[in-house]
Amino acid sequence: MKTSIVIAVYEGEKYIGTQLESIFAQTKLPEEIIISDDSPNDLTEKQIKKYTEKYPNIVKYFSNEKKLGIDKNFEKAISKSTGDLIFLCDQDDFWERDKIEKISSILMSSNDVAGVFCDSWLTDPNLNISDINLWRLRGFGNREQQKLESGQALDVFLKKVPCSGHNIAFKAELKDILLPFPEHSGACHCFDSWIGFIIAMAFDWQFLPEKLTRYRIHHMNSSDSPSCNFCQRVEDAKKSIKDNTFGWTADLLENAVYRVEERGIRIADKDLNKINERICFSREREHMSSNLLCRLPSIIKLASNGWYFRFGSGILNICQDIFLR
Repeated sequence: MKTSIVIAVYEGEKYIGTQLESIFAQTKLPEEIIISDDSPNDLTEKQIKKYTEKYPNIVKYFSNEKKLGIDKNFEKAISKSTGDLIFLCDQDDFWERDKIEKISSILMSSNDVAGVFCDSWLTDPNLNISDINLWRLRGFGNREQQKLESGQALDVFLKKVPCSGHNIAFKAELKDILLPFPEHSGACHCFDSWIGFIIAMAFDWQFLPEKLTRYRIHHMNSSDSPSCNFCQRVEDAKKSIKDNTFGWTADLLENAVYRVEERGIRIADKDLNKINERICFSREREHMSSNLLCRLPSIIKLASNGWYFRFGSGILNICQDIFLR
């Protein structure tokens, strides 16, 4: 099977070379690397040029006339790919040498598995590994892993999307259902959550419990840098309210259901009920009043039916809705 790596870049001149070197050091080389560039200048292109010259049959570079944004930039890169397996890749990470080999072997060995994701080490800008891994931050622990292994991927993804774009690979046959990514408003990008929801609803996920990526944390990350620090988590919770991530999640789930059914794939009634409950949970939180007395009935309702714990972070989300709005 032919493997494609897709990279959406934006002002990536500082780190793109290191990322590409880690890809060309893989035990299994990709047949194709698609790079879609949103940069306003040619600095990133200059760094990529030596790779397009050295590997003209592998590295394919596309410069965008106008900035597409991260979702549409990845959409363009995926649409340009011609491989059977598609790996998403950030511009500033570092891949362990056997990442492609291990993940592609899972995808190739199973007709049922449509997508695979692995874990990451979080590093500083110099790729020095910290004691924090991505799954710990995403709450993807033993209980969630057991659920996914037992065929309950949707339950896991409706609570928290455990994968991130830089660790996702999927079969190219999914392009027809995944693309185009939905249009949305707000400060969040959706491409990895969108892929996560679609595969969980209509196909099967598998995870690889190995840290095969070094996820570089710095001020230029497209996603906010995750943190276990309490003060930072409070700020993240405030930002979640400001950015209306609740309405964003509900919109994304509604769009995902529509896309899956539009493509002729039936979602089981019990799964559709779960999705609709998750949407209701997000809508309720989206429309909570800024007045504590007015929003208390909603908080009590969501707590009594267990949705804070089933679809959220439990007590943490209850405190968020009581104290931070």
